[in-house]
Amino acid sequence: METLNSSLFWGLFIILIGVLLIVENFTNIKIPTFRIAIAFLLIYWGIAILAGNPSYKDKNNVIFEDKKIEAVSDQKDYNVIFGRAVVDLTSISLDKKTDVEVNAVFGSSLVKIKKDNPVKIKMSSAFAGGKLPNGNIIAFGEQVYESKNLNLEKPYLNIEANAVFGEIKIEEE
Repeated sequence: METLNSSLFWGLFIILIGVLLIVENFTNIKIPTFRIAIAFLLIYWGIAILAGNPSYKDKNNVIFEDKKIEAVSDQKDYNVIFGRAVVDLTSISLDKKTDVEVNAVFGSSLVKIKKDNPVKIKMSSAFAGGKLPNGNIIAFGEQVYESKNLNLEKPYLNIEANAVFGEIKIEEE
């Protein structure tokens, strides 16, 4: 992670630990140095995520925002964490079997697919909601959906959808 390589962060982190150890040794005051160091590390990561640190942002990840993603054939993973996204897979050309993974963790994803495209969807859900194109709903466990025109010998769209404390809906257009 780019955040952990920041010289400013590591410099402040080491100075904080050093100051705490000096104060503890010279004043005989018991200071929980390890706990403070862990808390400082967690606070820094949280601020970096909320501030939109570039190492967490790219066109496939949605973190703490609402976004529409136009999919292209070379992108394989789409992640939604504490956010909402519309992942449009209708423009993907099916020259070969195309694998796509969509993950929603404490977030919501709407995945759009072409009605005529052959598709196989494996949806996994843990304490979450998942809705397949045929109307089936899954809250916990795993379910597989195959379109009527699916032929495993020909090119098709293979979607792996995983929802954890979130929601994924897959709709045909």
